[in-house]
This record gives sequence, structure tokens and C-alpha cells, in this order.
Amino acid sequence: MTLDFITSDLLDALDTARLTQRPTEHIALSLSDAYTVAARHTAIRRARGEVTVGRKIGFTNRTIWAEYGIDSPLWGHMYAGGLISAETGHARFAIGKLVSPRIEPEIVLGLSAPILANAEPDELAAKIAWVALGFEIVDCHYANWRFAIPDVIADFGLHTGLVVGRRHMITPTEAATLAAQLPMIKLTLQLNRVAISEGTGANALGSPLLALGFLAETIASYGAEPLAAGELVTTGTLTPAMNIEPGQTWRSSVDWPALEPIELELVD
Repeated sequence: MTLDFITSDLLDALDTARLTQRPTEHIALSLSDAYTVAARHTAIRRARGEVTVGRKIGFTNRTIWAEYGIDSPLWGHMYAGGLISAETGHARFAIGKLVSPRIEPEIVLGLSAPILANAEPDELAAKIAWVALGFEIVDCHYANWRFAIPDVIADFGLHTGLVVGRRHMITPTEAATLAAQLPMIKLTLQLNRVAISEGTGANALGSPLLALGFLAETIASYGAEPLAAGELVTTGTLTPAMNIEPGQTWRSSVDWPALEPIELELVD
């Protein structure tokens, strides 16, 4: 099993919505190898007309590491074709053609300036244009959601789509307190109007801004494209990832009035 085979096999699994074998079942796939596969996927998808709009950070929530048998976060690109606006507070997302989808309530950041490695939280906060609630739709092309971190990186970071709620523009005054505010946010996740889980901003590696710092440092360490102004960054689920099916309605809300709730209707 070569990197060329892994690249083409996973791209076909994505395009045809099928399961495939985990690369680490066959070879010792390193993190560097996995990010090489991810970079090849990005180049291929861009060449066929897909547009990247930002990055997702996965597995920032350490409380779910044991469930998946992993021990570190990761990152991947996001694409315009999977980006849905919920500026009105409500959106719909079609999941009928996905393999084994799950939903993750997250805090999404919009960047106003490039982000470099080793920036302090206050420096990062000064480069945030807006903050919003979001739902990331993730999908796994391996059976039973079993994998190692290199497998996930190669599998598009499990990213399928991102639904972004109303964007709250950050004023200079808010930027000065953002580093302290974001970890304290308490999120409530509802399914069909029944609360089923809670989380806090601190679940994202201690803070969504610390998750952003991890992203910038990891990108630099692998020589990937640095974060640019205008990119969206979704910072990781604040609750466990939930299995989903058509007909459900999911709602996320937080106790920070600046961020309006987001509701997502899942369709076939």
C-alpha cells in the first residue's frame, strides 16, 4: 500500500461514499506521510475546481480521546462546496449520501489577518474578525469509526461540511477580552428540542484560541500553507460527536449573548 494508492483510494471512497481499509492496517503510516496524502488530496480537489475556504481542527476535545483511542489533535482543509450559512439561525443539510455521518457543535473563527506560529492568545484574539456557532458534519470512510490519527488525516480529517451561524463581529474592546471569554462559554446541544449534551469552550484544547495556536504551529511544522486573512477555522467539538440521520433537528446555544443559537435540519 503506497501513498499513491492511499491517495487515490480515499479520494474514490469520498466520491463514491463507500468504506475502505485503514492504511495503518497495512503500513506504518507516519503523521508526515498522512499530511503528504492530505496535501495531495487538496491539490487534486483544487485542480478539479473545488475551492478551499479554511481549516478544521479535529480532536481538540480531550474528553473523547479514549473513545477513539487517539492522543492528539489534527487539521484538514475545508471546501466551499460543504459550507452552508445559517445567518438566519436555521439551515438544512443533506446527509443521505454520506457513509456514517456525525455532528459536532463547535465555535467557528473568522480570520482578519494571517496567523503565524508561536502567537500568544491575546495576539491571536486581535486577528479574529468574527466568531460564530457552527455545526461540523463529519464522516468516516473506515468501518465502525476505528482508526489511528494518520488514518484520519488521510481521510480528509473526517470533514464533510460546516454550517456557520450568525457571525458576531469582534470589536477592539471585545478582542481584548476574547482570550478570557471563549474558554468560559457553556454550550447546550439539543436534539429535537431535548437537551442531550453540554460542553464548554475550554474543551477545545483549553480554548478555541489555543486550538487556533496549535493549528498555526502544526501547519508551520509540516511546511503547509500558512493561515491567511479571510479563512474560516472551526476549532473542534465541545461535546461528543453524535450519530445523525435524516429527519432530525439539532440546536446549539451558548450562554454568551453575543453568539446566537443555531438550528440545523437534517434531510436525505
